[in-house]
Amino acid sequence: MKYTVNEAAKIVGATRQTIYRHIESKPISVEKDENGNQLIDASELLRVYGDKLDFEALNEDDSDHDVTQDVTPRNNAAVTVTEDKIELVKLQGEIDKLQEIMNRTEDENAYLKQLLEEEKTERKKANNLLEDMRSQEDKSKAWENSFKALENRIANQEKSAKEREEREQKILRQNRALRNALKEEQSKSIWKKLFG
Repeated sequence: MKYTVNEAAKIVGATRQTIYRHIESKPISVEKDENGNQLIDASELLRVYGDKLDFEALNEDDSDHDVTQDVTPRNNAAVTVTEDKIELVKLQGEIDKLQEIMNRTEDENAYLKQLLEEEKTERKKANNLLEDMRSQEDKSKAWENSFKALENRIANQEKSAKEREEREQKILRQNRALRNALKEEQSKSIWKKLFG
């Protein structure tokens, strides 16, 4: 969006003379419209004066308004607003995708926790069975073979439980990272989203 010198002075909170001095000393680049009026792009104001600009100052009633100054129509204002809206829609779409991924991750986490609890229950039953089997040492060789097979099965279950737990931890870390990314994206001001 482009602003006249008078509008730029209001946005910056300085006098028109200060803006003209900055134009002459060349820290501010200007363009001229078909009437020869100097126009300053919003990005130039941001580059020179930082984020201490008050664009709402244009909406306020100013009693010192210079009636003799030409008011230049900004033909690209509608285009800029449309581009801003498109950018906002894109950003909202990205936020929605991140939210959907977070929801899926939470569902997966709940499922993994349920599997882990079931695995713990099975392991407890197997351990109880092992203790019962140990108390019956006078049983035949078949019991010893069953005992070894059960130990192998428990070892395999513990290994797969550990792998599931590691996967769950990884998913939880990813979930936290996604939440943080979403919070950062949501906490960015509109200017940071538009101009980086």
